[in-house]
Amino acid sequence: MKNAIKSLAIIALVAVIGFSFVACDNGSGGGGSGGGANIVGTWKGSGYIYVFTATEYTLDKGSGSIEEKGTYSVNGNTVTLRSTHTDDETNVPGQLTPDTGTTRIGTINGNTMTISVQGLSGYIVTLTKQ
Repeated sequence: MKNAIKSLAIIALVAVIGFSFVACDNGSGGGGSGGGANIVGTWKGSGYIYVFTATEYTLDKGSGSIEEKGTYSVNGNTVTLRSTHTDDETNVPGQLTPDTGTTRIGTINGNTMTISVQGLSGYIVTLTKQ
């Protein structure tokens, strides 16, 4: 009888350890759709301030008001930003109008993100997560 109780105790212990491994988080954060690097938060650099929520981003180019907003997706360490609204600079600062969807591609390496605009050479911004 003692051997049977010992065997059941060992089986229960192995089961608990096994379930712990299965339920454990693997450390990958989410951000936007597609998972990957966790970019939610504020990123700053070169006068640019990007703020990422779970599904959207805003951009302040140093004016103190939102000059662009849009959606983003993350795939591994690549983030794709698509603007939905922008300040066309003819309106009141911070007053956004619908945008046709400028696309920016970013690469994330730890707390650093480098963003470029598709089709526009020379527009590269390096940001640091705050």
